[in-house]
Amino acid sequence: MKLARFSGHYQVSGVHRQSGRIATFFNYHPDSNVDRRTNLYYMESADGGANWTSVDGKPLDLPLTEVQNSALAIDYEARGLLQYTCDLNWDAEGNPMMLYVVSPYYEPGPTKPARQWHLTRWTGSQWTTSVITETSHNYDMGSLHVEGNRWTAFIPSGDGPQLWGTGGEVEMWTTDDGGQNWMRQRIVTRDSQYNHMYVRRPVNASDPFFALWADGDTEQAGPLRFYFSNRDGTRVWRLPYKMTKDWETPEEIGSDAKE
Repeated sequence: MKLARFSGHYQVSGVHRQSGRIATFFNYHPDSNVDRRTNLYYMESADGGANWTSVDGKPLDLPLTEVQNSALAIDYEARGLLQYTCDLNWDAEGNPMMLYVVSPYYEPGPTKPARQWHLTRWTGSQWTTSVITETSHNYDMGSLHVEGNRWTAFIPSGDGPQLWGTGGEVEMWTTDDGGQNWMRQRIVTRDSQYNHMYVRRPVNASDPFFALWADGDTEQAGPLRFYFSNRDGTRVWRLPYKMTKDWETPEEIGSDAKE
C-alpha cells in the first residue's frame, strides 16, 4: 500500500510489541529536492496496515497527496527548518516518540548554525518536543532506547576526529522526566581514529548487544568497522575487520569515560 506521494519522502517505521500497532514517521522534499527535506508526519495502523490513522485516531485517505494533511505533526517548512529522521519508539503508555535531527541548512561545515537532536512525543492529547543536545552534521544518526520512565538517546553527538563529517564520538543522553531535561550520562567512545556513525537499536536489544554502529573516515574512501556495546555503555566491542571462520571473537576496546 502506498502511504504518501507528494515530492518524495524519507521514512522510519516500527512496531509496538505489546499491541502489535505499526507506525511510521517521515518528511517530504519540496519540489522533489532531497536537500529540502522538511516537516514531520506520523501515521499508525492497528490492523496490520489495512487501515491507517493519525495519532489521534482520525482515518487517513491514502495515499496522502497534499503537504497539509491530518498526519502532519510539526510544520517545519513554515519555520524554515529541515528534518532528518532517525528512530521511532514508544513510551511506557504506548505513546509514540520520534528521534530526529533538525537543521536550518542542508550544507555541512562550520559556517552553518548548530544542528539539534530533537525528541517529539505524543502525550495522549498533543505533540510535545524537547531538544536533547546539539550536533555537527545533518546525517548524524542515533537511536532511542526506552526502559520504563528512563529514555536514552544513543547518539554520535560528541566531536569526532573528522569534526564536520557524519558522526563523531558516541554519547548517551538520558531523561527521567519525560524529556524536560536531558543529561549526558556517558561518553561511550573517545580519542577515536575515525568518526562513529549510524548508531542503531537491535530488535529486542539486550545485554551485551544493546547498540551497534560503524566507524569510518568521512574524508576519503576506506575501511568500515563494526562496534556494539552493552546497555550502560561501559563495555564496547569491535568486530574483526577480516573474518576467516564462521565464528570470530570481537575485540573489547572498553569504555571508561563516565561523566
